[in-house]
Amino acid sequence: MSDISIPGVSSRFNTESMVKELVEAESTRLDRMESELQTYQTEKKVWQEVNLGLNNLRESARSLFSFENPFNERNAVSSNESVLTAQATREAVEGTTDVKVIQVARSDRFISDDLSRELEVDQGIYNFTVGDDSVRLRFRGGSLREFSDALNRRDPELLRSSVVNNRPGSQVILIEALKEGSENPLGFEDDARELALELGWVERARDTSASIDMSETRVEQWTKDLDNLPLSRNGEVLQIGPGADLSLPFPEAVNVKSGMILQYEVKLATNESYRQSEPTAPSGPGSPETGSVSLRDASLPDLPSSIDLPEPPDPKPQEIVEDNQLIFARNRNQTIPLPEVRESAEFITVEVPLSDYTSRLDALNISNPNTLKDLSIRNIQVIDPSARGDLRPKNSVANARDAILEVDGITIERQSNTIDDVIPGVTMELRRDSPEEVELRVEPDRELVKEGLIEWVASYNQIIRDVNILTRNTPEIIDEIEYFTEEEREKYTERLGMFQGDSTLNTLKSRLQSITMSSYDTRAGRDLALLAQMGISTNASRGGGGGVNASRLRGYLEINEDVLDQALASHFQAAKELFGRDSDGDLLTDQGVAYEMDTLVRPFVEIGGIIANRTSRYDTLISSTNDEIRDYEEYLEDYEAEMRRQFGTMESAINSLESQRQGLENLNNRSE
Repeated sequence: MSDISIPGVSSRFNTESMVKELVEAESTRLDRMESELQTYQTEKKVWQEVNLGLNNLRESARSLFSFENPFNERNAVSSNESVLTAQATREAVEGTTDVKVIQVARSDRFISDDLSRELEVDQGIYNFTVGDDSVRLRFRGGSLREFSDALNRRDPELLRSSVVNNRPGSQVILIEALKEGSENPLGFEDDARELALELGWVERARDTSASIDMSETRVEQWTKDLDNLPLSRNGEVLQIGPGADLSLPFPEAVNVKSGMILQYEVKLATNESYRQSEPTAPSGPGSPETGSVSLRDASLPDLPSSIDLPEPPDPKPQEIVEDNQLIFARNRNQTIPLPEVRESAEFITVEVPLSDYTSRLDALNISNPNTLKDLSIRNIQVIDPSARGDLRPKNSVANARDAILEVDGITIERQSNTIDDVIPGVTMELRRDSPEEVELRVEPDRELVKEGLIEWVASYNQIIRDVNILTRNTPEIIDEIEYFTEEEREKYTERLGMFQGDSTLNTLKSRLQSITMSSYDTRAGRDLALLAQMGISTNASRGGGGGVNASRLRGYLEINEDVLDQALASHFQAAKELFGRDSDGDLLTDQGVAYEMDTLVRPFVEIGGIIANRTSRYDTLISSTNDEIRDYEEYLEDYEAEMRRQFGTMESAINSLESQRQGLENLNNRSE
């Protein structure tokens, strides 16, 4: 049986293979166009990455001289951060301030009595107040822990509570106001009042206040008879002159409890009327005149006496006594000195924590041994700041109070431990009380400047690295870069020498290096005119060996931190001017390393700039090449179809001729 061949489907002549070979031969041009397209796309991507790197370089350079440059930032440094921390804005003025934290502000914190773990809180409406704010909790009843959780959810920015199992079988609940200051005491109303008494947060208070009414109180003798002492009373003001002392009894003895304060207003002022005039020396004894004697024609003249007389003694000047220990607390027969009184022409308010001095107060004893000063006192009272009307804390952990501090000797009181209105541009955070002064220093934020310089150097080195790789066909350039990952090393190896001979990139590198090596005018003159004087340079020579490190000749910048720190410490403003300076007083920067670099890079990265035009040309090439590829792919499809048609026709003709030949052979065989 003869073979069956269907043209276009099966072929005895291997038509499929021949068509494929012809199409592959014709596709050579397509491969070339696709290779060109890949090259265009790769080069466009590289230029886009160069553009990104230049943008980063420009931004890091601009950040060194623009309005928000780090040279204008300030840093607040505390000599004791356990007492005081601070933050400074760029509006802060450089300088040093002495701060003494007399007391930090606190909020009310009360703890309960020991309570049974089975305790249930009744259903009710519980109203709590913190200063002028209030928290209203409608509770359906439940355990103490459930009540605490409900209270915490009600207003977590105003109140906080927690339940602690303090002993086997017992628990306590702590409640805390979250607003500091004496104007924000924790209060209890409605059902909360009864609950606070039941839990032991508070207790009913007796009247513990006491005062001395100057207009009615009887002045008592202390060490001197009151008669003829320089004392005067004017309404509520008692004035004690030099040399006087006295005792001011309270109506009843005060039993001092923790937190009680003795408060009074006092003035210690110099009175020059007490100063005596300078005494003159007495004339002392003298010898009488002897007189003259005459006898006949002879006379003896008056001669001075030869008696030696003693010199009169020098008069004693007025003895000036100065003493600021003037006020004392009397506990029965014991006298306890209270804080010294500082001199002031106006009344100042003094608050004394009584429990630090005595457990009982019967009277105030006052003495004025000063020679030239009057002491005046008024508004003497004992107060319990922890009292809440007719309630007082029973188990107080802390009581609401204001922060008190001295800033350069000036007493400041604030409701909060965060204080931002005393030193312009500085926010202080008080941490704890301290008798020692804290030195608060506002200075330039040199660390932030260093970070900005490091970022700028990194951006600069990235551009130099990319230009070196793209314009040089030298594998050592990549080998010298130790921080590359294997993927990065492979990526940049493919780009090695991609733009070799490109004048744009070579010119860019040359001008960048020129900027970093040029000198600039600063207020420090020759002491700081070059980047190298700040420790920023190529540093090509190896120290000590005299050799040359080839990698350092490629233009990368390095930072010597010791030199940089020294430059920022000694020539900070000059360092700022080295990167950006207004040379003509028009308030616009027009000189400096960073300014020149921004000016150089701007035409490369701006819209319609050098790199934008490059990538635009690549877009055109990519688009036209895509069109050519698409057209040629259509041509190849038509070409392949035509080849298949022609080979099919050829096979059909051959098969027809073969069939005719076979027919003739069969006819000849029959005729025989």
